[in-house]
Amino acid sequence: MTSVVIVEREGCSDCANANDLLERIQQERRDLTVRHVQAADPLGRTIIAELSAVEVPVVLVNGHYVAQGAISESLLRERIGSTGHAVDDRTPEYRSKRPHDQDHHCDACNEMS
Repeated sequence: MTSVVIVEREGCSDCANANDLLERIQQERRDLTVRHVQAADPLGRTIIAELSAVEVPVVLVNGHYVAQGAISESLLRERIGSTGHAVDDRTPEYRSKRPHDQDHHCDACNEMS
């Protein structure tokens, strides 16, 4: 089972786009579960603070940071990967969007399990 957490804000167009992408992927992958967390909720604030995220949505796969802000479908599919695990990409573009080191894992997401 692959678990995606999306931290979002109501009225956010990037969040709506990410949700549309996740719905499409979820239709293809029955093992994908998506949990929606509002950025203003305590858990959302904790995730944002822990990751030092600067924009929403924040997307995590199996507790690992994947992306934030405007997310392309190809990027999201790549990050989820064919095995359902977050893919570690060391390209400069990806690193510039990472709030922490390449192996950052969100403790708040671990506590949800």
